[in-house]
Amino acid sequence: MLSVAVLFGCRAESESVEPEVTPEVEAPPPVEAPPVVRVEPPPRLEYEFTAVDPVDEPAEVIEFRDVVVTPDGERGFAVGRATFGGRAVLLELNEGRWAAGTLPTLPSGAQLTDVVTDETGRHAWAIGVALASDVTPLVLRRDDAVWSMDEAALAVLAAMSPTATPSAIALTPDARDGWLFGGDFSEEQMRYVGACARFDGQTWTLHPAPDHQEVFAVWISRDGTQGWAAGRRAGAMTLSDGRWTQTEVLADRSTVGVWFDDSGREGWAVGNHISRFEEGSWATVLPEQQEYYPGLWFHPTGATGFIVGEPGRGAGLGSRWIDGQWAPLTHELLAAQQNYAVALSEDATQGWIVGNGNLIHMVGTPP
Repeated sequence: MLSVAVLFGCRAESESVEPEVTPEVEAPPPVEAPPVVRVEPPPRLEYEFTAVDPVDEPAEVIEFRDVVVTPDGERGFAVGRATFGGRAVLLELNEGRWAAGTLPTLPSGAQLTDVVTDETGRHAWAIGVALASDVTPLVLRRDDAVWSMDEAALAVLAAMSPTATPSAIALTPDARDGWLFGGDFSEEQMRYVGACARFDGQTWTLHPAPDHQEVFAVWISRDGTQGWAAGRRAGAMTLSDGRWTQTEVLADRSTVGVWFDDSGREGWAVGNHISRFEEGSWATVLPEQQEYYPGLWFHPTGATGFIVGEPGRGAGLGSRWIDGQWAPLTHELLAAQQNYAVALSEDATQGWIVGNGNLIHMVGTPP
């Protein structure tokens, strides 16, 4: 047995040992960085405005509160309530036509106030409240043409308070990140108690945030890393590293709309004021007035934008940001009723303004 061990464990001295040759391994090709998507400012356009009726009923019997469209402008959603009958209204835009979406059974007195969508229009959320004998929060989710109650979002609100209602929502274009704000007035604490939830691409979970902020408007960047939220005269909040932090800016104003470019260096806020964010600070562009400016849309570059609001003096009727200043919108269709929201395609060639009995199509063409 020993000779066998030696035979397998040793080499004879007379044997020459050939050096092992390590085969050459080709270096992997360098990893190319993903292309930077640059959004160019839209050309200068002149707009025509046309009143449109949905397929199912005339627009004049609907109080629209919000509208959103996909970047190509082909799909979108508008929400509100019927002027008579106490029911929620949700319309879907497809191939230039608005038609009623199929909603689950909702409590009486339901109304929808805000709507967001991903860049494809396949996934969307609408929030609101039903005001009947009891206050019922509403969070609706759309997946592949089917609307249903978002039970996870409602559970987050219920965990805070049985009567907590949603007040603002934002979503990234790929629907992998989002934020939902809501709350309720606490008679025990004699103050508003708020909370927020974060969407991870699948479901909502409770997330810490300053609990006394009643949020009406929230914006998040396309990658979800930055955000701004503001509301009723209690300052604003900024999002960084996944956390919301209270700031004192805008503390003396009520804000219902906010927008920033992707760099987070330029932004706008509207409500009973119009304020601009530049070089790290806010400045009021138009002073606080009685007019209300709930609707705000800006091109991703900040080159052009629109606000709409209540008919009145100044920018209350509606204005367009162009050539570095606000120019009033004076079309007669905009003067008929209060307008609540505006949304355009990314190239700014088509869009919609909605309000109390208004569903107005905007088409932009070169002058």
